[in-house]
Amino acid sequence: MRSDKDKAVVDVSQSADQHYTYRIFSPLGAYPAESLSSPLGQLIVEKDLIALAFKNSGRAYDLKFMLAMLLSVNDGKGFLKLYPFPYKHIFESRSYQITGQQLQFDIKHKLSEHYRQSGETIPEFDLYQNAKGASLPIILGGTLYSTFTDLIDAHQFNLLSDVLYQSNNGLLNLICKSLLMSNQNSCHFQFSQQAVLFLLDALMLFEDLMGKNKVDSSRLQTLLAQLGDNKADAIIAKYQLAESITPMEYHKAFDALCHALTKYLLNKN
Repeated sequence: MRSDKDKAVVDVSQSADQHYTYRIFSPLGAYPAESLSSPLGQLIVEKDLIALAFKNSGRAYDLKFMLAMLLSVNDGKGFLKLYPFPYKHIFESRSYQITGQQLQFDIKHKLSEHYRQSGETIPEFDLYQNAKGASLPIILGGTLYSTFTDLIDAHQFNLLSDVLYQSNNGLLNLICKSLLMSNQNSCHFQFSQQAVLFLLDALMLFEDLMGKNKVDSSRLQTLLAQLGDNKADAIIAKYQLAESITPMEYHKAFDALCHALTKYLLNKN
């Protein structure tokens, strides 16, 4: 029978295991050239792999991390296009910091024939085989990433990460999802209308989040006026706007919403 001291040692050892989830990004996007870290998680940037590792707490830390990035882009340094694959992978570590080398080893191990033969193949890695060429990073048999130096304002990213880490607002989470889906769809010219639709969803949700306060942007106010107050009419107007808004108008509206949301979050804090 183990003593209380032995049990305590076991408990400490078990609690030292850190359970992370990570998502891999596609080279179809455009990313910062530097790794990032915050209470929400870690963005690991390497030639063969860009991935986001985070604690899977049920509080959408991955989405909040990406939103903090979107709201912290340095104007004039390039475009941030976040294109995460939908699949999530589990990684266990004794460290609070994860390295790219660790994730690459984990991926290669799970792709190995030995891992397959032992019956431990993770289905998500099989599903990557449906995407070829430019869709996949080098580690999965694809191509290089597009990265930009100094793309993210680190100070603003840290401020926003702290605010989002403490937030548990369901409406804000929906805005986050809509903005990220808009950003991802904008990577494809053929999905430009879908990008606009997701952006308009985010805008209408943001208006609800603001409550009685007016959205502080003439560009966004014009779009809201075109959508109207009636929900049924807004659905029709959304599709009409998706067909008529030009790529330049889309980017200006996206930037305006990002700036308005940033102001809201920082003032709220």
